[in-house]
Amino acid sequence: MSIDLFEQRRNQMKKAIKQSILFFVGFLITSEQVLTKGWLYEVDHHVVNMRHYRITGMASHLLLAMDDLGLRWFTATVLLVSAAIIGLRFKSFRPFNLSLLALLCLNLVVGLSKIIFGRSKPRLHFDELHVGGLSYPSGHAANALISWGLLAYIIYRYTKRAPFNGVK
Repeated sequence: MSIDLFEQRRNQMKKAIKQSILFFVGFLITSEQVLTKGWLYEVDHHVVNMRHYRITGMASHLLLAMDDLGLRWFTATVLLVSAAIIGLRFKSFRPFNLSLLALLCLNLVVGLSKIIFGRSKPRLHFDELHVGGLSYPSGHAANALISWGLLAYIIYRYTKRAPFNGVK
């Protein structure tokens, strides 16, 4: 591996760490807003109390299909199978290991957060913390973002360069 490529990878890693920290801080701010019933909480309740239109037909089918993209079993299966195929093609365990580690960390963080916050579902017309609910943070959104984002990253990383030959 040349020095330029090494420096490029180091810079990419530093950028990824900075972005991860930024997103984690965003999660903490959002959590603080939920706990203190801040302005984000008020925006959430304003949206919940708006008049919603009934969606039918193909639009309903498409929205339900998009919701299914956040289902844990579906996203995890697609991610792990794709990572295994890419790993076999490039003779590397890295895509599969990264995917497995990301899924374990995702479910650990989201699962523990749901247990700690215990937020009830706002659609039940009461929104309380620490009542044993599991509505925050959204598992569907977290699964969709992490799983599909990681799959896009793995596909991009492994299709835009030659196979990994190891560190020399």
